[in-house]
Amino acid sequence: MSKPLVSVIIPVYNQANFITQTIGCVLEQTYDNLEIIVVDDGSTDQTPEILSCYKDNPRIKIIHQQNSGVETARNTGIAAITGDYVQFLDGDDWLHPQKIELQVEILENEPQYGLSYSEFYAAKSEDEIEEWDSCKRRCLGPAEGDIFDSLWLQGVFPIHTALVRREWIQKAGYFNKDLLAANEDWEYWLRIVGLGCQVHYLDFRGAYYRMHDSNNSRKEERMRTSLIKARQLIAAQFPDKVGKSTDFAIRRLLKMADDVRAWANHLEEDNKTLQALLHSYAEGNKSVADQPTTPADYIQFLESEVSRKNEHIQKLEEQFQRLDSEHSSSLEFQLKSKAVHLRTRIDKLLKRKA
Repeated sequence: MSKPLVSVIIPVYNQANFITQTIGCVLEQTYDNLEIIVVDDGSTDQTPEILSCYKDNPRIKIIHQQNSGVETARNTGIAAITGDYVQFLDGDDWLHPQKIELQVEILENEPQYGLSYSEFYAAKSEDEIEEWDSCKRRCLGPAEGDIFDSLWLQGVFPIHTALVRREWIQKAGYFNKDLLAANEDWEYWLRIVGLGCQVHYLDFRGAYYRMHDSNNSRKEERMRTSLIKARQLIAAQFPDKVGKSTDFAIRRLLKMADDVRAWANHLEEDNKTLQALLHSYAEGNKSVADQPTTPADYIQFLESEVSRKNEHIQKLEEQFQRLDSEHSSSLEFQLKSKAVHLRTRIDKLLKRKA
């Protein structure tokens, strides 16, 4: 049986420094049944000349258009696809060599999913790569299955981490050109999931997101404006889902507030207990009553003193384990200092007993 075809859509605008690496990472995929659709969005640098080097490659189709924005370039690519799956890849990013193969295998074996997304790396260059916070960990709702709540509550994954069945691209249609190249992918995923697409999460860093000054995601004012517009569009199309997600968010916030209050009360009780222990230690150390007067009494006194001090230290160590280390450093310092003092006193007593 022949392998399904994957269409890779690469919109590019003035990325002469990166486009060779981007196309190269697709050609180097371990999955080889690919068509590559590069849409040059009116580049004015050396990008067109670089793309001309690929004109004889049968797997690569180059489309040139007037500068219209990345969302329009992606739409041009969507109109040209013939594959069973779609991989979006911006002209400055790149993929792990096994990324497409892994996700095709998942989607072929688990037909209930229409989209698979992976984790990713953030990269300033090929030599400066770091692991960003997990997409899954940032989700306030489910990270797999119906992830509408997670997306609506601003759980995001970069566009090139996903592989999508063509049928869901056809159902969702084209990217919204009114979002001005900001949050357009987030709105698109919400649209796909809102239509019923079940999502698979791949715990594998399959993509590299390049960080540089021209990233749209770093233009804060544009992002804020487009986010409001995107929310309005999704709320108008999926009012019931948005309502349920909003209720879900409120419940989560209330639960978090209750947890914080309970934790604060617990910490306060721990602090009171520890303060009482400190006070009792201080008072006990000042006491000179009931001092032994005979050798036998003195030996008995030393033994009971050692036992009592060890019990205090054990209680102290138990309290340490209950305290949250991030919120008890000052008190912990005091208690540890006191513990050291007690240990020193015990050592002195034992020496005197000897």
